[in-house]
Amino acid sequence: MKKNWFTLFISLIIGLSGLTLAETAAAQMAAPAVPATPISQQDAMKKYPPPPGGYPVAERARMGQGQTPGIYQSPYSSRRFDCREIKANELVLDPFAKKVFRLP
Repeated sequence: MKKNWFTLFISLIIGLSGLTLAETAAAQMAAPAVPATPISQQDAMKKYPPPPGGYPVAERARMGQGQTPGIYQSPYSSRRFDCREIKANELVLDPFAKKVFRLP
């Protein structure tokens, strides 16, 4: 009898934790993109020196069914940035991580 209650309790905990993880993932996918802040090469070099190998390149963000043009994910955080107004190969500041990345 005690084993049945224990099994039921564990099953309930696992089920609820799975729902919480699914809700968190869905919320991150639905989070709006933050407007990107471009930064000049000179300002970036002064305030945010590049790591060895140069500034990392952002990846196009996956949102829903596919990839949204102009929305990129920072290589430093899980934040998505709206880079539609920024040209390719320019630098963008991630204000949450206080680091700079390059658009592809």
